[in-house]
Amino acid sequence: MKKVISVLALLGMISFPASAETYRFSYSKLFTQLKHNTEEGHPDIGVAYFMVSADSGQVCPISRAWMRKKEHYEEFTIPASQALPLPLDNQLRKVNPDVFVETPSTLNCDISFQVLVDKPVGKTLTSQQVRDWLPQMDTMMETWVGCLPLGLCLKRRGW
Repeated sequence: MKKVISVLALLGMISFPASAETYRFSYSKLFTQLKHNTEEGHPDIGVAYFMVSADSGQVCPISRAWMRKKEHYEEFTIPASQALPLPLDNQLRKVNPDVFVETPSTLNCDISFQVLVDKPVGKTLTSQQVRDWLPQMDTMMETWVGCLPLGLCLKRRGW
């Protein structure tokens, strides 16, 4: 009987693999791209972070995301879009908490920032909307030239 209890107690101490993959990022690294959302010249365009499958390019579902620095902890509410809902805060950039993102362990995900329209487009997209957004996208991309290594310049393609 004592052996059975000992075995059960030992099994209770063993941690089994979780069904989620946890990624860690520094807030200041993520802040670098998000700060462009506050600049002038692109009111309809913004930057958002997503976890994207390295295999398929599809958005990985985020099951949980949070920030932690020592004893301070803040959990995020994940929107339906699955964009990582990071607050934009210079004080947080200075404190530089770790940002954790949890996705299903069956997926190999990478973090990706996307330039996109801030508001839902709806079911129809007009050529006028696209014409209005393109100069704003150009303005945002021009501000990145100083952020990219070796002066790499982004070019938009299409339309």
